[in-house]
Amino acid sequence: MKKKTWAVLCAIALTGCLISGGYILHYRQNQKHAEELYEEAKKTAEQSDKTETTEKETTPTPAEATETPVPTPTEVPVDIPIDFASLQKENEDIYAWIKIDGTNIDYPVVQGEKNSDFYLHHNLKGDTDKNGCLYIDANCNVETPTKNIVIHGHNMESTRMMFFQLPKYKDIEFYKKHPILIFDSIYDESKWKIISFMRVSGTYSHNDGFDYMQGEFNDNEEFLDFLHQVEMRSLYQCPVTVNEKDSLLMLSTCTYEIDNCRSVVVARKLRKGESEDVNTSKAYLKNDVLYPDDWYSKYGGKMPVANSFTEDISEHTLDWYDGKRKH
Repeated sequence: MKKKTWAVLCAIALTGCLISGGYILHYRQNQKHAEELYEEAKKTAEQSDKTETTEKETTPTPAEATETPVPTPTEVPVDIPIDFASLQKENEDIYAWIKIDGTNIDYPVVQGEKNSDFYLHHNLKGDTDKNGCLYIDANCNVETPTKNIVIHGHNMESTRMMFFQLPKYKDIEFYKKHPILIFDSIYDESKWKIISFMRVSGTYSHNDGFDYMQGEFNDNEEFLDFLHQVEMRSLYQCPVTVNEKDSLLMLSTCTYEIDNCRSVVVARKLRKGESEDVNTSKAYLKNDVLYPDDWYSKYGGKMPVANSFTEDISEHTLDWYDGKRKH
């Protein structure tokens, strides 16, 4: 009887080992496939001799309208360093490329024609893949650039891909070493200065009316209120000014400080003729950060008063603002 019981237990253990081993093998094969897929994309992006031309020679300005039509494939400007023409032959939804020094973030960025969320769980080939892709939010556009462009990506702890290393920016010392990121689209080559690292909720109601995924704005006043929210929510003050003429880029990924939390890096586009230099020694941690309301339920503390831009600029100077509105 004991021998029979022992044999059954051994059989169960062996079955468990085989299942676990099969899962691990499948996982590693999928990870290797994902890594190879993006390495292939990098090689494709670098192989152009840039001989193509286009009639589109000027950078479009942000759209005034609230509609955000999805861009259609076009020929690539000669001065863009990424070979988007070759990339779009592989996948016509590739419209941009993002690279951040100090991280492994060096990926194509897609925007689905009908459903941007498709790429939440699909790779560049359109195959089901838990890594997904970095993709542009449906409220945003790169062809006729929206005032704010939001890019989503998984925080892939298991594969360390996509936006897994984006939360490095919660450390002010990391920001001080890497205050610039590169975001090139098929229409524009550009660098961006980081202005904020914030934590928001993926549940809109917990953000006190702040929708960080908003792409367009009705007027300057609405955009300035949006900027003010971005600055109030930043963990540290970046020594980079911003105003109503600037355009924003937001990189968003899931983190787990609270339920449905998002960590978001916010940058503004380098202005024409502006130096890339940032005196990051002037960056400092803030003690009055605005978090989602459920943050305070978990960690305690009191939510600071969130005034509008107009209210605060009428009372005192805002160090981050260098536009026309004056105190």
